[in-house]
Amino acid sequence: MAAEHAYALQLVHNLRNKVYELEKSNISLSATVRTLQNAYKVLATAQPALVEASSNSEPLTRSIEVNALGRQGNATRHITRTPAPTVTYDKSKHGKLRFFYREQFRPYMKGQPKSDLATIEVDGGSGAPSRVKNIPIYMESLDGTLMNLQRYSDLRAHLRALFQTLLDEGLAPTVWSKINDTALNYVLVQVSRSFPEVAECENSWKIRYLASQLYSDFGRERGEAAASGTGSKKRPRDGD
Repeated sequence: MAAEHAYALQLVHNLRNKVYELEKSNISLSATVRTLQNAYKVLATAQPALVEASSNSEPLTRSIEVNALGRQGNATRHITRTPAPTVTYDKSKHGKLRFFYREQFRPYMKGQPKSDLATIEVDGGSGAPSRVKNIPIYMESLDGTLMNLQRYSDLRAHLRALFQTLLDEGLAPTVWSKINDTALNYVLVQVSRSFPEVAECENSWKIRYLASQLYSDFGRERGEAAASGTGSKKRPRDGD
């Protein structure tokens, strides 16, 4: 009887040791996961194109003819098969949106009767971005409320970073209307991932429209920077 009792105590002791070791391993694993998550966030912000290319198990390499700042050239890129989001109107989900369809915003576009009502001036307080004060009325959340000033500023900055990526990769069009399908899909996918509410519309028209508005400013500023000698040059392709 005493031997059985001693054996049971030893078994309990061994089990406790195993539980303790598992707890230590779990703590270490959790810390590792948090470190990897933080590293991924940093990478996603700094190199969105790289993250997109690695997110698909079947990357596709294509040779593409592009018009990069007025020059024709062959650019080889790794492109995932991830398509741009397709959204179908669902009354239960989109019922509070005023501008799900592009046609609903047409009266507010430049040259139209309500163009002076296309944006709303917002006071974001002392910490608000100094250059952004007006938010387009189509920048709405699913509950129908207007996007806040800070998030709209972040969206604009994100688009400008994507434009720069296109420029660096030799995929930047001379004007937005000449953007090729590969570059456009890249922009639509990246914006919809970071700002999903903006993609909740017909044919991603909100992303397309805002990008067209911002791209002309981006191109003009790049031209001014190049003229003054302060602009960055496009990275050379492999073999250049």
